[in-house]
Amino acid sequence: SSPGPMAGGVPAGLDYHSFGVVEKATIVLDLGSRFTKCGFAGEGAPRHMYPSPLFRQDAADPHRLPSLHVVRAPEEWMRAVEDHLHVVFFQKLQANPKERRVLVCDNLLAATAFREAVARVLFERLQVPSVVFAPLTALALYTITKSTGIVLDCGNAETQVLPIYEGTPLIHALRYVPL
Repeated sequence: SSPGPMAGGVPAGLDYHSFGVVEKATIVLDLGSRFTKCGFAGEGAPRHMYPSPLFRQDAADPHRLPSLHVVRAPEEWMRAVEDHLHVVFFQKLQANPKERRVLVCDNLLAATAFREAVARVLFERLQVPSVVFAPLTALALYTITKSTGIVLDCGNAETQVLPIYEGTPLIHALRYVPL
C-alpha cells in the first residue's frame, strides 16, 4: 500500500526544501594545541587551518609545548575561547552561529575546564542550537566507516594510542606519550 498524504509529516510529493527549510551544514571544530581546524560537515577537508591562539608557547621555556591539559581558571579559559570562537565563526567561516549546529572534535585528555568553557561560549555567547563533543579518535575511525580499531594520534604535544570497540573508546587502555 502507498503511504498516506502525510507520510513522514510532509505532504506526499513534497520535501522540506519545498517549504524553504534547508538544514545548514554543521560546523566542525578541532581546537588543537598547535593548530585550529574548522569547516563544514560533508566537506573533504577543513576550510581553514591556522596556528591556534589558545595555546601560546611559553616564553620562559620555548622548548615547552603548549597543551590542552594546562590547568587554568575557568574565567581565563572563557576569555580565550570566546575571542577565538568569534574569529572562527565571523571571520574564518562567515557563518551565523545561531543557525549552525557544532561538532567539536574532542581530545579525551583535554582539561574539563576547557570543555566547559567551549560549551558555555557556544551556548551562552554565540547561541548555537546544539553542540556535540565527539572523541577525535573515534571520528578518525568513522571516516573509514569502521567502529572498531586502534587509533594512533600523533599531535603537536603528545602521541596517543587508543583502542576503540563498537564506537566506544577504551579509556583504560589509552597509552599517552608527551612529546
